[in-house]
Amino acid sequence: MTTPVYLSAEQQADLNNFRTVVKRQLRPMSGIDPRLVADYVLQHAPLMRAAALARELLDYLMTARELLSSGDSHYRKLTLEMAATMDILSDLQDETEARYRQALTLYAQYEPASADFALAYAAYGDYLLRHNQEPAGAAAYNKALDLATNHPEAAAKIAAGMGRALMEKGQFEKAISFFERAVAALRQLDAAQTLAEVYAEYALALIQVGRLGQAGEFLEKAFETSQTLGLIALRAKVLRQRAYLNQTRAEATEQDTAKHDYQRQAEDALHEAIAILVTLPETNELAVAYHDLGRYQAQQKQLDEAESHVRMSCELFSRTGNRRNFAVSQITLAQILMLKNGNILGAVERVRQALKIAAEIGDSFTQRQAAESLVRIHRIQAKRSSDMPDETQQQIMYSRHIFEVLRLGEYVNQLDMVLQTLGTA
Repeated sequence: MTTPVYLSAEQQADLNNFRTVVKRQLRPMSGIDPRLVADYVLQHAPLMRAAALARELLDYLMTARELLSSGDSHYRKLTLEMAATMDILSDLQDETEARYRQALTLYAQYEPASADFALAYAAYGDYLLRHNQEPAGAAAYNKALDLATNHPEAAAKIAAGMGRALMEKGQFEKAISFFERAVAALRQLDAAQTLAEVYAEYALALIQVGRLGQAGEFLEKAFETSQTLGLIALRAKVLRQRAYLNQTRAEATEQDTAKHDYQRQAEDALHEAIAILVTLPETNELAVAYHDLGRYQAQQKQLDEAESHVRMSCELFSRTGNRRNFAVSQITLAQILMLKNGNILGAVERVRQALKIAAEIGDSFTQRQAAESLVRIHRIQAKRSSDMPDETQQQIMYSRHIFEVLRLGEYVNQLDMVLQTLGTA
C-alpha cells in the first residue's frame, strides 16, 4: 500500500466530488457514454493512487472496462492503469506483470504504430526497473523508443522517463544519454515548459558527474523559462538545484572567498525555494529542499537547525512514500546525530535501515553511500571501544554480515581492517 500524500484543499474537493459522481456513472443503467466515464476515471487515477485509494480505484477501473469492448482504445488505457494500480497493492503484485503484458498485447493488435503503444511499453519498462529487472526494463524502454520514432513528443517523454529511472538507480552517465535524447526530441517541438523541466533534471545528472559548467547553463535556461511562463513550482525546483550546484562548487574550490560566496548563494537559494514550496502541494520537493538545507547547515556546524530540517525531510519523505530519498535523509540524520550527540548506536541503526531500503529498491548509488557511512561510523566506534569492546565487536560483525549478504565485498574487507584494530580478526 502506498503512503498517502497530503492533498491540497482543491485536490481533496476534486477527489470527493469524483468519488460521489463516478459511483452514479458506473451504474449499469447510467445512460452515459462509457468512454466518457472511462476518461473521467483515467483522469483521476493518479490522484486516487496518491491518496492511498488504490483498491477503490481498481474497482472503478475494472467496472469501467467491463462497459467497453476489448477493441476500444479506452479498454487498453484502463488495462494499463489497472496494472499500475495492482503494483501498489501487495496482494495483487503477482498479477501486475500479466496485466501489463495484456495491455501491450492489445496495443500490438489494435494500434501497433501509435504513440500510446510506445508509452505503454515505457510504463512496462519503468515497472521492470522498479522491481530490479534491469536488463528487461532497459530492453522495454529501448523498444518504447523504437516505437516512438515517428512521435517526437512521446519519444521525449520516454527518454526523460528512462533518464529519471536511471537517476533513481544512481546510474548518472547512462541517465545523461537519455536526457540528451529527450532534449533533442523536444527541440523539434513547441514545448518550452517540458523542455525546461527536462533541462532541470538533466542538470542534476550533470552535477552528479562533475560537469558543473554545463549544468549551470541548463539551470539558467530552465530558470528563465520558469520566470517567463510563471511556473512557480519549476522555479522552486531550479532554485533548489542551483543551491546544490553552488554547494558542489564550494566543495570543489580551495579559494576561501569563492567558497564563502558559493555557500551563501546556496543557502539563499534554498531559503527562497522553501518559501515558494510551503505554499504549494509539492510535498516531495519541499522534503528535498529541507534535506538540502539541513545538510548545508550541518556543514556549517549549525547542528540544531540541521537536525530539525533533516528530521522534517524524513517525515515528509515517509508521507510521500519516497523510499530512496528517505534512505538518503536517514544517512544525513545519522551523521548529524553523530556530530551533535555522539550517538553511535542510533546512527548505526539509521544507516543500516538506509542500506536495507537501497538494496530493496536496487539503488546502488545510495547503497554505496550507506555502506561507506556505516564503515566510517564503525571506525569511530572502534576508536572509542575501550569501555565495551565486546559490544563493539558484535556491532561490527553484524554489519559485516549484512555486507556479505548484500555481496558488498569491498566493505567486508574494510570492516575486517576495523576489526583488526580491535584485535579480533
